[in-house]
Amino acid sequence: MNRRHLPALLLTILTLVPCARGQESIDAARAVIVREMPHLEPQIHLSLVARSYAGKSDGFRISGHRGDIHVEAATVPTLLFGVNWYLKYVALMDVSTNGSQLGRAGAVLPAVNPTITRPALYSFRYALNENTDGYTTPYWDFDRWQHEIDILALSGFNAILIQRGNDLAVYEAFRDVGYSDSEIRQWITAPAHQNWQWMGNMCCFIEPISLDLLRKRAASARRLRRPARLRLQRLWQPTRAREHQDRSGPPGGPSSLRFVQPGHSRRIRRGLVPAARHPDGL
Repeated sequence: MNRRHLPALLLTILTLVPCARGQESIDAARAVIVREMPHLEPQIHLSLVARSYAGKSDGFRISGHRGDIHVEAATVPTLLFGVNWYLKYVALMDVSTNGSQLGRAGAVLPAVNPTITRPALYSFRYALNENTDGYTTPYWDFDRWQHEIDILALSGFNAILIQRGNDLAVYEAFRDVGYSDSEIRQWITAPAHQNWQWMGNMCCFIEPISLDLLRKRAASARRLRRPARLRLQRLWQPTRAREHQDRSGPPGGPSSLRFVQPGHSRRIRRGLVPAARHPDGL
């Protein structure tokens, strides 16, 4: 089995992480502010600072005078959350995925007195779930996804579950072990129903999914790896990996197909293939 297909039946998590190149991270955070609140951006000054934030290694600090607001934090997601916290509790504005209330053009941001410091309570702040890609996002374009990720970052989330592109990985994995093109495409459901298929609740659809659509979704997933240049890093979620036995594949195909968690061996047609410790994936 080709190792680039090993994560086929795993869920992908994109995690916002601090970057060693601080200026690049600051530029990414500024880009979010420019996209989501361009009329306020000149008044907001950002900096990444490694320090204690109320006894925690991650957190944010807000200070500044009227029209000159300074936000510092240890990581980019916490930095952006600090901006959002200020807007909500000091400027009485609102950031939301359904529409933000950020004042009229020419609005001047109020001063901060005294300085505000808040710790990050949790290392991992997780958003979305297995149903999101079926019920909400299956046909979103890049701009809609970028807006969503911007808002999630401003809301403090640093881990985002995105399953888009998993269907092509599944397709290629089953092709590698002998299933035919028509068998697999008839078995894989349309994007809006795949969340149920990956949970083992259904298969198949009225018509086979097209290979062109699978490839388009994979290309979109690759592009989403670095939305807003927020230094996205992929992680795998081994606790959600399922062991797929004979009946998990398309009907009539080869038997004895089993996938297990990363770091273990997997059986393909009764042969053992060592799992890649860090799968390449999409």
